[in-house]
Amino acid sequence: MAAATLVGRERELAALRAAWAAVGDGLTRVVGVDGAPGTGKTALVRHFVASAAAPAVAWVSGDEDEAALPWGVLGQLARALPGSRLGDVPAGAEPLFVAQALAADLQQRPGLILVVDDAHWADPPSLAALRLAARRLFADPLLLVVVHQTVGRSVHSGLTRSLDEGWRRLFDSDRGVSVRVDGLDAADLVPLAAAYGHPGLSPTGAARLHEHTGGHPLHVRHVLDQVPMHAIVFGQGPLPAPREDADAVAADLAACRPAGRALLDVGAVLGQRFRLADAASLVDDAGLLDNAGLFDDAGLFDDRGVGAGDVVDDARLVAEVPGSAGAELAFTSSLVRGVVYHALPRARRRDLHRRAARLGRPDALWHR
Repeated sequence: MAAATLVGRERELAALRAAWAAVGDGLTRVVGVDGAPGTGKTALVRHFVASAAAPAVAWVSGDEDEAALPWGVLGQLARALPGSRLGDVPAGAEPLFVAQALAADLQQRPGLILVVDDAHWADPPSLAALRLAARRLFADPLLLVVVHQTVGRSVHSGLTRSLDEGWRRLFDSDRGVSVRVDGLDAADLVPLAAAYGHPGLSPTGAARLHEHTGGHPLHVRHVLDQVPMHAIVFGQGPLPAPREDADAVAADLAACRPAGRALLDVGAVLGQRFRLADAASLVDDAGLLDNAGLFDDAGLFDDRGVGAGDVVDDARLVAEVPGSAGAELAFTSSLVRGVVYHALPRARRRDLHRRAARLGRPDALWHR
């Protein structure tokens, strides 16, 4: 298996290699590799597997369109293991009994690396049998790597499907290892850009790109493909979001009430993190809402006593800054802020910057 292009990830690779070293000592290790979509989980595992020189590798994967197909993943595994006696499993078979046969088969394959990619889309019977089989393996030299998405909201796909609680307990056991794949460091974005045909990213540009994307590799690549390098390196303000992310956030924006949309608009101009009182002041000053008295004297609540931050809570586009007692909000990502900012008509955006400069904050010169 050819090594995938990989930048950074020294910590994650070290955890995988430590698990593989334990297998070399005759132990079983079950590694959960999780992260948001597009963070490079599969590339990380492919790079590791290519460098591990394992006696045998079996790679199977779940698929959203086959998640309801009983024993689909186990069928892949039976075909990937030479001489496997698993055979065709009846649709109504009990996972516990299938797990016993699977564990016996795996025990005959010392040094095997078994990868289950996109495990969150694997069919439940196969996942249950794999987990129960892994529980039966202790001093058997086998590495099971389970690649799955982090549970939570994704810009791309809404709420992600999760593995059951039994897998978490297995990852947390004495045989288990959890490897979280988050965004890359800013310094890693320079070689990443060059690796994908975008040389010339400066450290300053990388820092700006990192602030915008959180180092998410797929988001970084989308921005590099869509935004000229000189705009990344020398520009100011939030970068535009990749098109597919912009479409997803735009749908959330369309669902916001007028007060919520006005708050988001002025917040995007004020910054990634902003004071709620400043935002309410700009909303009133710019006349973005026609109904007088929407905000109280402090500019924090509408006439029904609803917090201004609550009007966008359902869309999860902003969140209260911890420790601010509700006085500060922050966009949930720089990508979200970028979509809101660039959706503003240019004339309104310039007007809001001028009004923000009059607030007298330290960033007044930038607004001007």
